[in-house]
Amino acid sequence: ASWARAIARFKAIEMRRAAGKFLVSEDVFEALATECPTNWADDRRLAALSRCMKTLAPKARELIQLRYVEELSPIEIAKRLSKTANSIGVALAKARVLLRDCMDEQLTSGGTS
Repeated sequence: ASWARAIARFKAIEMRRAAGKFLVSEDVFEALATECPTNWADDRRLAALSRCMKTLAPKARELIQLRYVEELSPIEIAKRLSKTANSIGVALAKARVLLRDCMDEQLTSGGTS
């Protein structure tokens, strides 16, 4: 579940940087991540995420693992895989959309698909 918090933290920081505005400092994001309850990801959500991870193509699954489990930056992933950072960013964005859509489906259907 700690990696899920890392995803949320990274996405929030990424959005803030992309906006070019520093309305909230990174210290605030770090504090929020630290204070996030550890039980927010219940068993049903974790089971759905596990099922959804299995539906990703192997390369997409690898990118998600490298980014959020190993906590590598897109630049570090790009170097490791001999790709451009931009291509890694695009592939991660697509993988996150697939995971989000799958999670939505899993959680609304009761995880039967």
